[in-house]
Amino acid sequence: MIKSKAPEVIEKVLKEKKNYVRFKYTEEELINAVNKIKNKEKSLNQINKETGIPKSTLSNKVNNKVPILRKMGPNTILSLNEEEKSLNGFWPRLSFPRKNPFNDDRPGKKWLISFLNRHQEIGKRHTEIMSKARAAVTENSIRLWFDGVSSFLKEEGFSDILYDSRRIINCDETGIQLCPKTYKVLGPKKMNNFYKIAKNNEKENITVLCTYSADGSVLPPMIIYPYKRIPNYIYQSVPGNWGIGRSYGG
Repeated sequence: MIKSKAPEVIEKVLKEKKNYVRFKYTEEELINAVNKIKNKEKSLNQINKETGIPKSTLSNKVNNKVPILRKMGPNTILSLNEEEKSLNGFWPRLSFPRKNPFNDDRPGKKWLISFLNRHQEIGKRHTEIMSKARAAVTENSIRLWFDGVSSFLKEEGFSDILYDSRRIINCDETGIQLCPKTYKVLGPKKMNNFYKIAKNNEKENITVLCTYSADGSVLPPMIIYPYKRIPNYIYQSVPGNWGIGRSYGG
């Protein structure tokens, strides 16, 4: 993973990102503009007014004086292949011998801003806390678990349960932190969730057990409070058909 000078630089970089923008149009916008001129859909002057792309640039591209896919700006430190890998989460290290302008071989704020400008699909995201045990679960282990359950039901003569969606129940708990703490990372915008594995439980939680059946029915939830004795006002505030429990840490 490429080391930055400090984690706090990400927040500052994203705020100052636009200050380093050299071109106000993307390569895709340039290609579309040139194609419209070549196909006589619009004139060069019209494209210039609509997109702000300089007339000289449009003229050179339309008349093939310069390649349309010519890279804008100086060469990047990382190769195209290395940058492509970084977008998929495989950040290359710069510890191997290579000439670069970085201090102590560590890219700084300006490099990070340029990288983000080249890859607009990367944005600031919040991580979700995940335990080490949950992170270790693989697709193969899940499939083996379902195979084991299926075999057990067949052996006991209860395989008909699998054909009745009302009898297929899934329970899962979610922890609500009383003092939540999240982290900011850089990652693809198209990904929905990001996680940070927690070493231990540093905050108290209120745990809610949610239960659903395969036919879409929702069963009343159960709430676990971090009390040795649950106050009366909580009992009075919770619906009568909900479950209430307690534990030291919630």
